[in-house]
This record gives sequence, structure tokens and C-alpha cells, in this order.
Amino acid sequence: MDAQCTSKLTRRHFLAATAAGAAWAALGAPAVHAQERLITMLAWSNFAPHSDVVLDQLAQRFTKETKIAVRIDHMHHRQLIAKWAAEVESQAGHDIGVLRMHFPWLYANHLLDVSDIAEELEKKHGPWYDFAKEVALVDGVWRAVPYYYASFPCIYREDLFQQVEEPVPQTYDDLLRAGRKLKKLGHPAGFAMSQAAYDGISTLSTILWSFGSRPVAADGKTVTLNSPETVEALEWVKAFYNEAMTEEVLSWDDGSNNRFIASGRGSWIHNPISAYVVPKRKNMPIVEKLNFHVPPAGPRGERHTVTIPRSVGIWKWTKDPEAAREFVRYLFRDDVYSEYIMAGDNFNHPIFRDMENHEVWNIDPKYKVLKELGKISHIYGWPAPPTEKSQLVTNKFILPIMAAKAVTGTPIKEAIAWAEAEIKKIYAA
Repeated sequence: MDAQCTSKLTRRHFLAATAAGAAWAALGAPAVHAQERLITMLAWSNFAPHSDVVLDQLAQRFTKETKIAVRIDHMHHRQLIAKWAAEVESQAGHDIGVLRMHFPWLYANHLLDVSDIAEELEKKHGPWYDFAKEVALVDGVWRAVPYYYASFPCIYREDLFQQVEEPVPQTYDDLLRAGRKLKKLGHPAGFAMSQAAYDGISTLSTILWSFGSRPVAADGKTVTLNSPETVEALEWVKAFYNEAMTEEVLSWDDGSNNRFIASGRGSWIHNPISAYVVPKRKNMPIVEKLNFHVPPAGPRGERHTVTIPRSVGIWKWTKDPEAAREFVRYLFRDDVYSEYIMAGDNFNHPIFRDMENHEVWNIDPKYKVLKELGKISHIYGWPAPPTEKSQLVTNKFILPIMAAKAVTGTPIKEAIAWAEAEIKKIYAA
């Protein structure tokens, strides 16, 4: 082809392209671009697995409504720690994260400000629970939107407690007395004291708080673990371990207590309701014998428990923040949110105060007691702010190691001194 022909074709193509571009601009609808939009979200593999199925279905529906494609990946919660760290290091990865407990604080500098969404939801649903604000409101800025929470009730064999003529425990003395009888019956109690189970941190935090112990003060600076209240709490833990529990708890992972109660051998655990929901979905006969109770009160009447809230955050490296924000808002739309909450059979509790009468609490009459737990729930490290230092105390499993030392021969005061020194190293850094 000669140069003159090439020139003519080029000119002709240019004119055609210009005309097409003008028509495209006049329409003002970049449809092809809209169809190509994609956002990704990384969530944990929920202990109520049907929740993950429904979340994926909701994402597909969102795509049909908006033409914004959504890919949701699910990962075991223990693996997520390394995954988030790698994505933050590379400043690349998923657009949205379902973040466990402290993570909005830990990665505050890498998360977009979503205060507008959180404040809209507060106006609609009423004030956030204290623990929701503690976990996602970082220095006055919402770095994530609280999504749902898992409560930590006590799960017990109602038939066995009746057999040993023990009522629902109201105090830790009541629980110890019942535990002694139940272990003699061949049905010990159990909670983890290992470096393989976050559940151990949850139960030990609950016990320490209820006895009046505060590992770190509200100022987030003063380590206050070494106290008479901590000694008293560990004395109870040691007695409960020796007289009511199984030695297996020293090597339990986060699924061990679930299997323990579902096996029919266990009589009492402290755990989210996944330990009940999963056997219920499998139609296991043991479910009829299980029930829940609020964690007992300590010697001076204090009653506390842990909660595991999860929040939705948008990473700063997202290439389409508008699409990410649109999907987050979609997740909190009344019909969408309700469908997701219902999918977990109440493992995922609604985070809003005006949903304390939501139909999810009526799925099973045994769930009604769970509504009370949001009012007494805290996150790890309370009353100190959930900073990266508090997270490090969690990740080093200091409380379970302290308890394991105390129940296996280390004098209680020495076990506390060790833990105090470890926490001080973290807070002094």
C-alpha cells in the first residue's frame, strides 16, 4: 500500500473515530467501562458457613443491580493476619476487608475514612454499642463500619446440670461447685489455655474482668495486671482446671471446645454460638441438651464478657473507591443486611441497638438470652484502647500462657510477674 493510500485511510479513520467519539460523549454513558468495574473483598471463613454462601449470593445480586463485579474471597481467620500484613506491605490487594476486632486501629493509616457511612447508620439505627465505637472509631475517624458481632455466652449441658442438681451458674463459685460434680460424673468442663486458640484469650479476659482485674488501664499506658484481683482470678482458674476441667485444654485450638461439647463428653464451655449452630445444622441429637447462659458474676458482682466484632473497611489502595463505598452501603441496606444476619442462625448478631428485637433472635427460643450480652461485652485489652500494642498482647497469647503456667506448677504470683513483664515490654516500646 502506497503512502497516498495510507494517508487517505488514516484521514478517513480519523474522521470516523472523531464522529464516533462525539456521539459517545453526547450519550454520556461509558457502558463498557461500567461493565468492566471490579472490586474485591476478603472475608474470613465464617464459623457459620451458610453466611459465606449468602454473602456471595448478595454480591452477585449487587452486580446485577449496578454492573459492578464483586469477587469475595474467604480465608481462615488465623491466616488473615499474615495476608493483611502482606497486602499492607505491598499497598495492593483486595479493595475491601472484613476486619476482626482491633484491625481498624492496627491499619488505620491504610484505611479510607468512612465516617459518612457510619454516621448515616447511627442516625438511622441509634447510638452504636460502646464496643462498636471502640473497635472502629480511631481518634475520632471511622476507619471501618461495624458489621456484626459474635457474642461469647456460656454453653452448657442443661440435662447434666439438672442431673447433679445445679441451677444455671450465677457466680463463678456456682460454676466451680457444679464443675466439680460434673467432672466426677465423667463430663468435665473446658476452656482453652494454649497458644493455638483465641478462645482462651476470650475466656480468660472475661474471668479477669469479672474478678476486677484490668491488665492495662484505660489510659492505654499503665500496666495494672499485677493486682490482688488477678491473683484471685487465677486462683479460681487453677481450682477450676484441677477440679472441673480436662487437661486437654492446654493444647486446644479454636475448634476444640466446639468438638468437645458436640461429642457429648463436655458439660460446659465459653464460646460463640457456632458450637451450637453447627451441630444444629447437622441435626445432631446433642443440640436438644444444650443451652446458653450469661457469663457468671465475679466476687464483687461484676459481669463481663468478650465480643468479637467485625467491621468493613476500604483500603486506601483501591482503584475504584466509589464502587467500594457503593458496595459497603449495599451491605447495610435493610433487606440485604437482614438476609445476611439471618443466614448465620444468629452466630452473626446484628450490630444495631434498634435490632435487639430483630427476628433473628426468634429463630430459636434459646437465643433470647444472647441479647443481653451486647450490654456487657468488650474487646480484647479493655479498658485500654485497642491500639497496635493491645493487638500485640493478643497475638503473643500472653494471658493463656500466664494461665497455663499457673495451673501447671508455676506459683501464681510468678506467672503474673512474667505476664506483667511481657506486657510492659510491649507498652514501653
